[in-house]
Amino acid sequence: SAEARTPARAEAIRHQIAQLDRAVDRSDWRDRISEREAAGIRRDVQNLQWQFRNYNRNGLNNREMAVLESRIHSIRARLHMERRDRDGRRG
Repeated sequence: SAEARTPARAEAIRHQIAQLDRAVDRSDWRDRISEREAAGIRRDVQNLQWQFRNYNRNGLNNREMAVLESRIHSIRARLHMERRDRDGRRG
């Protein structure tokens, strides 16, 4: 739909992904998560960036926005969980 294909929505998603990437770096740098945990989450963020670029070629529709927002939320929740578990292991 035309209303969904706005550059502002794409920029908002791009910004959220960049924030997530910085949060992983910050947590790793501060040793709040292990190198192994950081590597796994970084891989998830890289896959999300790839998916965003793929979806955004022709603008984002509502379904694509929902998928990306869901993945962002999921990765954020995983980062939060890994920061709290203090076990140094993924999952």
